[in-house]
Amino acid sequence: MLIDVDSGRFFALKDVGLRIWTMLDRESDLDAIAAALCSEYEVEARQARESVRQFADSLVEAGFARFAGSANG
Repeated sequence: MLIDVDSGRFFALKDVGLRIWTMLDRESDLDAIAAALCSEYEVEARQARESVRQFADSLVEAGFARFAGSANG
């Protein structure tokens, strides 16, 4: 679970979400993460890319991550 102690916001991670979070620690290319998930799980590439992007967007929106090179980061 990720907790922002200043705002009280939290983000629960489990299963694939936790796997993506772990991979984000080493890899910033969301397509590469999606490709890795395709080899680990039975998921189509398009669905994996969409899911990884949505997950990353939700982390950014919640304030737990930022996109490298973004105007806000």
